[in-house]
Amino acid sequence: MVGVPIRNEPYGCDSLGRSIAAPVPTHKVGIMEQNEGQIVASKQQERLAFLLLTGVVFPLATVLIVAGYGFLVWMWQLLYAGPPTGH
Repeated sequence: MVGVPIRNEPYGCDSLGRSIAAPVPTHKVGIMEQNEGQIVASKQQERLAFLLLTGVVFPLATVLIVAGYGFLVWMWQLLYAGPPTGH
């Protein structure tokens, strides 16, 4: 393309006056590409989160759900149905 002038347009418009966006800066993180402003967890953080969920959060939630159901049944029997009868 000899003889064609090159225009250095600032971000915001192209040579025809149309609006364009600036490219988002990216950084290489391992084999993944990360946009600026995103946080990528390390393997150690992921492992810690997994262990916390499987060792603390899920067992605690399970106990609370079962205990809550037992409490609801107990209150229902106490207030409405009475104790179960072996009839």
